[in-house]
Amino acid sequence: AETTATKFAEAWLNHTNATAEQWQAGMAPHMTAALAAKFADTDPARVPASTIEGETTLVVRDPMLVEATIPLDVGTLRLRLVVAGEQWRVDWVDWERPT
Repeated sequence: AETTATKFAEAWLNHTNATAEQWQAGMAPHMTAALAAKFADTDPARVPASTIEGETTLVVRDPMLVEATIPLDVGTLRLRLVVAGEQWRVDWVDWERPT
């Protein structure tokens, strides 16, 4: 789960000079189809961060559900990962700005 979360975050942050299609294609291997559909109309220029600034932290909710937090340059990326097709996939994303 940690590897998937980190790879998703790296792809999510790879938004500079990327078309929406390129950005989504980078994230696609790491997320569920349902989440991919939610990103379909998202402009990558709206991503507020650009770099990972620390280690991914996992909280296991059950054997098939994990929550990840990843510190970024201007906030924290929060992810929920589920087992889909015997592999971990991100199925929910939230962004938390520093207070």
